[in-house]
Amino acid sequence: HFGYSDEEILHGVNLTFQEGTVNALVGPSGSGKSTIAKLITRLIDADTGNIYFNQQNITKLKGKELKNFYKNIQMIFQMPQNSFNPRQKLGDSIIEILTNNGIDKQQAKIQMKTLFAKVGLNNELSQRYPHQVSGGQCQRVAIARAISINPQILICDEATSSLDVTIQKQIVDLLQALQAEFNLSIILITHDLALIQRLCNRVIVIYQGEIIEQGNTIDILQNPQTEYVQTLIEMYN
Repeated sequence: HFGYSDEEILHGVNLTFQEGTVNALVGPSGSGKSTIAKLITRLIDADTGNIYFNQQNITKLKGKELKNFYKNIQMIFQMPQNSFNPRQKLGDSIIEILTNNGIDKQQAKIQMKTLFAKVGLNNELSQRYPHQVSGGQCQRVAIARAISINPQILICDEATSSLDVTIQKQIVDLLQALQAEFNLSIILITHDLALIQRLCNRVIVIYQGEIIEQGNTIDILQNPQTEYVQTLIEMYN
């Protein structure tokens, strides 16, 4: 249960994510979805309340404790190219995160190649820069980087919305396979009803900084209680 009142106002949001589940955060622009993601990842600090991860209060973590927490949670973004250093080769971006987490550089190079293969990329792409690959390829590298340190939580902030329909499906297939393989807990920030229906166990609807509806995906979509969800469903029918 936590709140935040700077860029966007969250009026004491109270929510729980279960291990190994895929949760959709749904709501209009400015409702507070991305702010929740930033609070969970400690990119910004909550004004009120507490956030717990595996029964540990992470709300005020600093220094080494915060760094250790970051190993458990990773994010992928809507515009993957913007999350990479444009002057760094894509393979090196993964090697860097591995070595920063205590892995020997030679071993990191081997793991990088394995990760590229896992997300369906030819290793030759590791020698390219972000602007030299397609959006879909770059998003696959972003996913490889995110899973490289075996996080327990993966936050996807509109991670497929900038891709064309065919590539979207490929990325969704990849996320689904990785979620099953690693028992990942995924928080999916999206407006895509088809994506929610396919991937998500649970839906949390945010409107003007408040949770207005939450529950099992099937229950929410078959029996929506709020006008926003009803409108969203009508848009896709």
